[in-house]
This record gives sequence, structure tokens and C-alpha cells, in this order.
Amino acid sequence: MRPSQRFILVGCLLLTACASSSPAATPTGRRERLPTRMPTATPTATPVALSAADYWQHGVELQRSGDLDRAERYFDWAIQIDPSSAPFYVSRGSLHLADNETDRALQDADTALKIDPTSEAYLLRAEALRAMDRHEEALRAFDQALARDADLRDRTFRSRWLATRALEDLERLSALAAEYASAHPNDPLHYYYQAWPSFETDEYRDVIRLLVEGIEGSPDSPAVLWYVLGRAYAGIEAWPEAILSLERARELVEAGDTSLAAHGEQPVAELFIALGRAYLGADRCSDAETMLAYGLSIGAPMEKHLATLEEARRCSSSAPSTATPVP
Repeated sequence: MRPSQRFILVGCLLLTACASSSPAATPTGRRERLPTRMPTATPTATPVALSAADYWQHGVELQRSGDLDRAERYFDWAIQIDPSSAPFYVSRGSLHLADNETDRALQDADTALKIDPTSEAYLLRAEALRAMDRHEEALRAFDQALARDADLRDRTFRSRWLATRALEDLERLSALAAEYASAHPNDPLHYYYQAWPSFETDEYRDVIRLLVEGIEGSPDSPAVLWYVLGRAYAGIEAWPEAILSLERARELVEAGDTSLAAHGEQPVAELFIALGRAYLGADRCSDAETMLAYGLSIGAPMEKHLATLEEARRCSSSAPSTATPVP
């Protein structure tokens, strides 16, 4: 590193007036960003010498405090000073991933891996690939991360589960369900993981039997058990039981239960879609239309469920809906 480079310091460290505020978070938790980026400014020379590691550490602190735009700026400066440090790229890549800039996140992950193939670099690569729907490659990257640090199994379980679900790989799903049950034998969520492979093969009665066992044995059974139970009842067209189960899942979600996150990226939207389908099966067409329309409005894929909404609209009577999508 040249001596002159060690005397680089951003003016914002000394002048708080030039610190920019972070943009408001979107409902998805990602930051709104301008369609184009301003060129990254070069830190201004000051009498105080800061190393690349100093810039990176300050960026980490800004990231923890939620000031993500400034954090990215400091990571950029750290990389300008020392482009040979893998953690700098991993930190910046995590910000790109949070902004859904998956190509840039993957580029930073691959650069970090060329420098030092750490478990964290493989995790960044895996998550970027999963966000790009490259699930098979993502699972290979997760395996490489776990080979370097087996303690990452719990931290990566949800991502590995969702990637495997997307591939509809029943053998791997069963193996993951067994992994979770072994690691968390007293967690009622293991009933969900054990039941889902049977759901994928339309063995709905087996799903119902297993989930009823889990619910009866858990005084505080999580919403995801009730959700999949409702879906299984719908699979055998037991509409009253499906509605009761899905409405219970909804009550739990509205009370703060977050277990549906184990099932997907848009779990609440899918819950309302499932409830709408159950209402439609029970000929409660107006209620079905209300639930389906709300599910689509909060993120359920239009191309997948629009036909069901149109069916509900066609069969709706003039009677007003008795169901509402809000507490």
C-alpha cells in the first residue's frame, strides 16, 4: 500500500452536516434506490491516517445501525485502498443482496472467493444464486459453506429448505426434515418439515394425521401447522375443516406468529389465497373474492391465481361478503 493512500479520510467523519440520511425502508425491507448511481467519491486527504480495515470496520458499524447507504460508501473506500481483502467484498455484497442487486452481490461473492474461499463468501454466493432462482447452484454453494463451518446448519436451514422446495426434490426435503427433527426434537415446526414431502405427493391424509398429532401435542402450535393442515383438508375437499384450519392460521399470524416464514417468501399472501380457495370450495363466493383479491394485492403472483379470482367473481351473489382481510 502506498504511504499516500494511508492518509485518505472522508470529510464526513469531521463534518456531520454532510452525512446523508438513509432512505426509508420499503414494505419488503429493501431500500428505495435511484435508477442510476452517483460515482463513488474518493476520500479526502486529512492529517489522520485510516487504513482500509478502518474504513471497513466503520462501514460494518454503519450497517449495524441501519445507515446502509453510508456503509456501502465506506466498503467502497476500503476496497479502493485494499482490493485484496475478501471480507470487504462480502460486506458490500450483502448490501447489494439486500437491495436485490443480485448480479452485483454474486460478483462480489465470486471476487471474495478468488481471494479467500471462506464460508461467509460461499454463503453470499448461495443466497445470491437462490435469489436468482438458480437453486441447484445455490445448494452446492451452501454445501461448500457447511463443509467449512458445520455450525452454519441452523443459520442456513431455511434457505436450504426453500431452495430444495423450489426444486421439488423429495429425497432432499426428507433429509432436511430429518436434520431439523434431530436438531430440534421439541420444536413443533418439525411436524411441518416432516409433513411437507407427503403434501408434495398428494398424500393429504398422511399430512392431516401427522399435523393433527403435532397440534394436539403442542399447546402453542404455530400458524404454519394450521396453514398446511388447511391446505391438506382442501386437498381432499373437506372445505369446513379447511376453512377452520386456515382461519386459525390467520388468527395466529394477526397475533404476531411468524412461523409461516418457514414456508416461503410471500407466506401471508399465500395464506389469504388458500383461504379464498377454501371459501370458494364451500360456495362462499363473495368471501372467496374478498380473500383472493387481498392476497393478490399483497404479493401473491397474479398469473397463478387470477383465474381463481375470476371464478369467484362469476359465482358471487349480490349478498355482501362476510369476510374481511384485516383484523
